[in-house]
This record gives sequence, C-alpha cells and structure tokens, in this order.
Amino acid sequence: MFKKLALYILITINTAAIASCNSDSEEVQQQPISTSSAIVTSFTLAENDKILENLDSVYFSIDLNNALIYNADSLPYGTATNRLVVKITTDGCSVAELYIPSSNGTEETVVNYLTNSTDSIDFSNGAVRLHLVSTDQSTSRDYRISVNVHKMKPDSLYWNQVAKRILPTEFGYPSAQKTILFNGQAVCLATDGNGRYSIGTSPSPEHDNWETSVVSFPFTPDINSLTSTEDAVYILDGNGTLYSTTDWLTWTSRSTGWNYIYGGYENYVLGNSKNVTGYEFVTYPETTPKELSSDFPISGTSQLITVTTDWGTTQAMMIGGKDRAGKISGDAWGYDGNNWAKISVSPIAGREGMALFSYPTFKTDTDNWTVTKYTTWIAIGGKNQAGNTVKDVYISFDQGIHWKLADDLMQLPDYVPAMAYSQALVFSSALESASSGDWDGYAPKTIPSRWSIETESYQPRIANIETQWDCPYIYLFGGVSSDGRLYNSIWKGVINRLTFRPLQ
Repeated sequence: MFKKLALYILITINTAAIASCNSDSEEVQQQPISTSSAIVTSFTLAENDKILENLDSVYFSIDLNNALIYNADSLPYGTATNRLVVKITTDGCSVAELYIPSSNGTEETVVNYLTNSTDSIDFSNGAVRLHLVSTDQSTSRDYRISVNVHKMKPDSLYWNQVAKRILPTEFGYPSAQKTILFNGQAVCLATDGNGRYSIGTSPSPEHDNWETSVVSFPFTPDINSLTSTEDAVYILDGNGTLYSTTDWLTWTSRSTGWNYIYGGYENYVLGNSKNVTGYEFVTYPETTPKELSSDFPISGTSQLITVTTDWGTTQAMMIGGKDRAGKISGDAWGYDGNNWAKISVSPIAGREGMALFSYPTFKTDTDNWTVTKYTTWIAIGGKNQAGNTVKDVYISFDQGIHWKLADDLMQLPDYVPAMAYSQALVFSSALESASSGDWDGYAPKTIPSRWSIETESYQPRIANIETQWDCPYIYLFGGVSSDGRLYNSIWKGVINRLTFRPLQ
C-alpha cells in the first residue's frame, strides 16, 4: 500500500505486471505535499464477494503524470462493474466529485465523494471522471478512472478459423506431408502421390511467407519418417536405409536396417530396428543397440520433443504409439541421452499419431489476483485402437508424469476436424495491440487453474508501456482422417491471455 512518510508520498507512476499486488517494494516517485495540491494517494475497490471474490485486492495503478487511475490486469470476463464502491485517499481536498457517464454518453451523474463515499459507482459505460480541488482551493485536477474488464476469457485456447491456411506445396493438393523444425525454420515436405515432392520453408508461418520448391530423391522416401537434428535432416527409404542432407540436394546413406524413427536428440537420430528376438533401440551416429521392452512403442509415436532443463541437460519426451503386438499405448516416455524410461504414472487413453508440444499456461490466485505462468505439455488428436481419429486434447502439468483429459474449454472447436499424424510447432510473433483483429470475435472459454510445476511469477515492475511484444502461436500442420485422407490445412492457435499487451 502507498504510505505517507513525512511530506512525501509513494506513488506508482506506470502499470503493474500481471502478478500485480500492492507492494512496498515497488519503484516509486516522491512528490511533496502541500495544501495547494490535488493528489490521489491510493485507490481501491470495496470488498463485494457477490461481484468478485477479493475484489478489494485488485491492484490499481495511479499515473500522476497523466492523471489516470486504472487496473492494468483486467478483471475476469463478465465481471459486473455497474455497482462498485470505491475507496479513494487524497492528500486532503476540499472537493472530491465523481462524474459518472450515462449509457448514451450525453449526461453525467455527479456523486460527492466527501459526503457519500459508500455510494456505488457505475463504470459500465466507460471511464469515470474524478474532480479534485485542493484544500486552499487554489488547485484543481481531473482524473480519469477506468475499471478494465477482459472482453474475452483470457485463459482459453482458441483456434482461429479465419487464420487457417493451406499447406505450402508445389501441388494443388498433396497426398502426404510431414512438417519439422530445422535451423529455426518450419520445413514442410509433401508429395502428390505420383512421385513428385516439394518442400516449403518459412522462418515463421504467421505471414504465410513460404518459399516452395521441387525436391528430388535418389530413392523413394518414407515421408512420415522425416526428422531433424541440430545439424542435418534425416529420412528413411522403404527398405529402412537412413539418409541425411543439409541442403535438400545431396542425400547420403548413413545406416541400414531401420524400422522407425522417433526423432532427433541433439546431433543424434533415435529409432528402432527389428532383430531376431524383437526390437532394439538404435541411433545415428551409432551407439550400442539396446533391446526394447515389449511395451515400448515401435511406431505411431507423437513428435519427439526436446527441452533444456535448468541444469543444462537435454530431456526428450514422446507419447502414445503402437507396440510390437499392435496394442496402442497412452504412455509417455522420456529419454535423457542414454536411457528411455516410462515417465507417465497416469497415462492418456491409447493413441497413435498425436501432436505433442509444450506451451505456457496460467493460474490466477484469486486471493490477491496474481497470475503465475507454467510450462505445460499438450497432446492433441490421434487414432484410437479401433482405428478412428479423435480430437481429444490431453494436458500434463508435471512434465508428462500425470495426464488428464483437458477440460471442455481446452478441447478443439467443432470446426477443427478429428485428425491423426499432424505436427504442432510453436512460433512467436510480434504483436502491437492487445487481442486485436481476427481474435476479437471469439466466443470465450477459460482454462481451469490446476497447475503444479515450474512456476515463473510475473512480478510488479515500473517501466514504460510496452507497445510490442512476442506472442507464441501454435501451428498445427496437416493430419489425416480415419481413412488416411490428408487435411490440406494449417491451423493457428493461441491462449488468449498471450495476445494481451504485457502488463508493466
């Protein structure tokens, strides 16, 4: 809280961050108090659990330079603001009047705050003007008070129907595709099914700025096996020979006898090979093969996603897939550079061909209206044991140990079809205004707040208002229907909160 200390007051000059809570540690600016000043020293809302729990804890910034009072972190979508009781502290004024706009914007209702401080104020028609006059009546000043409410539920996963694009190919309609990340770019390999192949590359799919070209192979590639490491692109042919390239022009045979590729790990390709007793884990560059357990998936796994831990090590994870007996699993498996381990304690329903990615999600603490960011894992779609594609979304909050079917508000909308073997890539885009453009018309949803890992709290800070920031968008490439038909589409998704201007 702001405190009077001798002849100085502590006033917040700019906005608070998402975790905003009144704090004695915030940066402040000192201003002298005199009988000729008209300064607001604090502003809060009165407690009213019928409107919102802990309403009195909502943090309001006071910008003395521009005479603005506002909550930088907007109230939840749908919060009623037509009957709010305010608590205003000044340095001592002879006049404190609130001018409340009407719905038609042509009239104002005036409330004398000095005599009627418990009257409810209607903020639903826009900003309220606070008129102050100093105790010696030599100075007056008007403040603009805004109570901001989200226009959409921020913690909701939204797939933009307007932003849907087609796959970047040289063909009118491809029959198969695989999209990977290589050297910081999205790379889409596609075929028309008649022996022709093309690649599309883009540093970011946001602007649909793909460079496409025809590519030739000296062998028949298995497009679904396409993967990348830190230094090359790899693919199998129909006979299990592993090839690599760095320029898509020259292909080099690296190894033989492969059955399946899981993905890239640092400079290694990870896969399996069939032997006389079952299947073994193999790599390129070659390491000693290791026998795989009978429940380890030999095909149909999700993308292999690698992350760098806080300790500088690289961990990889995949989920789902089909074992040697043909059973589809819902387990998550982790790899640390030497060994595989089943890490899921509570797995998902059996799925093959899921899209897997990590993404930030959020929890709001309604005790003090702070927001905490978490890294979560999301798995989408796939095929079940019956061979039918599904559109379920599963989520893990603890690095793949526990999985649950995400709440309805995280599930795919009706207009996104059920699909398997799509690929999810996350790219950040620069935004310049909060939740603008195509995203405004979305019927909002919200994510439940049940997180338990890797907290990264947004702390209050004083800074200039940010006009541009990076927002991570999810791009979902391709995918096939139950009968194997390729969807010629790229879907773009985001958690709405990330499109809002970051709070300062």
